[in-house]
Amino acid sequence: QLLVYENYTKFTRAVDVIKQMKFCIESLDPDIDLLEGSIGRVAKHEQHAEDGVSNRASQIDVLLKRQRLCRKLQVLFALPSTLSRCLERGEYGRAVEAYCCCADFLRQYKHVPAFNKVLEDVEHQMNQIGSALEHRLRAPYLSVDEAVNSSLTLLDMGKDHTKVVREYLAGRTAVLRQSLNHCFCGEPLNHPGFSRYDVSATGAELSKEEQEMRLPASQELHSACWRATDTYVPQLCDAVEGCQRLQGANADDSVAEAMLQAFVSERVEELCRRIGALAEERRPPTRGLVVCIHS
Repeated sequence: QLLVYENYTKFTRAVDVIKQMKFCIESLDPDIDLLEGSIGRVAKHEQHAEDGVSNRASQIDVLLKRQRLCRKLQVLFALPSTLSRCLERGEYGRAVEAYCCCADFLRQYKHVPAFNKVLEDVEHQMNQIGSALEHRLRAPYLSVDEAVNSSLTLLDMGKDHTKVVREYLAGRTAVLRQSLNHCFCGEPLNHPGFSRYDVSATGAELSKEEQEMRLPASQELHSACWRATDTYVPQLCDAVEGCQRLQGANADDSVAEAMLQAFVSERVEELCRRIGALAEERRPPTRGLVVCIHS
């Protein structure tokens, strides 16, 4: 009986709780109906906003594509003036880069009159840039690095490799001849690394070798040989290394290799001729010749 009583008590309590829950839920019905209406209106406004944004988004996407296309066209039509500025400023590498970016497109659509006109102007500017680079290569003031960069730019423009190497070596020849003239200028050499005999000392204080080396002929020959060792020979080595960098772009060019060998032989022979001519003209003593050779 106790077990039945306890279970009955629990059952009645559960019935009371269910009745209370039913009452609470039924009292929430108006609020739930109101919430459903609000959610419906929110969904309706959301759909309206989404429709408006999606329509505008497609329009914005189309406008952005048109803007990018207009910018590309602006770059294309401004290419001749860009190349002209690069030519005036000597920015040849930048000019070739801009040309390579646009040339293929212009050639592809050259049947369009506007693009064909731009292509003609661009080709004219590039011919001028190529001529300026070739003229620059022959300049006697150009450094090896600048000459190599100018040559590589010409190769990027599609110029013949053998012709570019020939122009490079012609420019290096002008530089080396200028350097060689400076070596044999005959001026006294005052350089920390140049060991000169003291020409102010008296004859009694000098050995026979020193007396011969203090002669003007010996001093002039010694200075010329020292200058050649200090400036001319390093410049010749730099020129050869620069030409080898150019040959790396076309290692099978046997003609360029032959031109480089001839270039080196001619420059060394020219140096030897100048030394021999100076020695024959000034006729320094034998000891002076030996010292110059060892120097």
